[in-house]
Amino acid sequence: MIKIKRFSTLDKLTLLLATFVMGFTFVLFVGYDNTTKMKRSIDLIYFGSYVQVVKLKNISTIINEDIIKETINYQNRNLTTDNSIKNIKDLQTQIANNWKYYKNSYKTDKELKNVKLVDSLIQNTILYFEDIKIAISNNKKVSLNRIIHRLEPMAKALEKTINYETDNAYIQKTLINENYSYTLMILGVILFFMAISIATISYFIVKSIKKNEDSLINMAKELRDLSITDPLTKLYNRRHFTDIFHQEARKCQRERKHLTFMMIDIDYFKKYNDTYGHGMGDDVLKDVANCFKTNLRRPCDFVFRLGGEEFGILISGEDSSNASLMADYVVEKVRDLKIPHKASEVSKNVSISLGYLSFIPDNTTNLDRTMEKADEYLYQTKESGRNGVKGRVL
Repeated sequence: MIKIKRFSTLDKLTLLLATFVMGFTFVLFVGYDNTTKMKRSIDLIYFGSYVQVVKLKNISTIINEDIIKETINYQNRNLTTDNSIKNIKDLQTQIANNWKYYKNSYKTDKELKNVKLVDSLIQNTILYFEDIKIAISNNKKVSLNRIIHRLEPMAKALEKTINYETDNAYIQKTLINENYSYTLMILGVILFFMAISIATISYFIVKSIKKNEDSLINMAKELRDLSITDPLTKLYNRRHFTDIFHQEARKCQRERKHLTFMMIDIDYFKKYNDTYGHGMGDDVLKDVANCFKTNLRRPCDFVFRLGGEEFGILISGEDSSNASLMADYVVEKVRDLKIPHKASEVSKNVSISLGYLSFIPDNTTNLDRTMEKADEYLYQTKESGRNGVKGRVL
């Protein structure tokens, strides 16, 4: 007759201890393995996508905004020839440094092909900036439209690369979520056997995973905000202006309503910087931006920083009779800030000049032409003494 050996209390305690040690070891292994994978994914998002997107965005800002601002300053004779050349040289250096950081970061074989293509465009852009400097030094006319057209392939290539890095960040987020789900499944099975003994450990693991997930969500939001927001004023940037303009133009065309675009310059802003310093100049930009945001809060109001001291306001669905009133309202609200400006030739306080165009969009509506017309009225405002409004309702 076969005798079945009975487990003693000591044997049961030993088995329980062995089960606990094995379960605890397995939890540590699973937790460490998946946490390492998630940390690696987060590192890839931050160092492989987030920082690189920032560098690419810096180059994009130079191409889409800064060089345009320098060209406008040169055309308007706001800067001396030497200063214009120096500023463009600084932009060349910034492009080279930001691109060097991105180019020297880790790249897959697939990414290297795109890097070579963009690298060629980057070098051509730097050389083209050299041509602009030569034209300025010879006091030749520099065409803003030609610059925009010449740099358009570079801008598109950068946008494509930025989108790729952003998509890559999304892929890494998906991997983190998959690791997160897998870890919870394993822990659930172990907790079934280990109960309270493992509960404390699982709590800290889940808490750590949730913290990593929250960090990832915040990073993703920051990436999106960086792509559409001006870092100084927190207004929408020039790139987002293009998207919103086309969106609202289509909407107004369908509804047969007016679309009003206002182009704004802070009067004698360079003199303000020269008098009070660039730090206070930045404060003025932020104060004016906050003024616009505070007083233009309707869903149909959009405010942008187009570059330098230049702002844009887009109002969709506004009654045509209100366009002039809204323009006067904006100018008056900036006057009400009463920011001292002793170097201004038109007011003792900071003021703005505004040019606007209000029209019902159709199939021929064009962003560049709209900006050109608003810029013409802005020029008329400056010619007539600044600190005021010129525009037209079509």
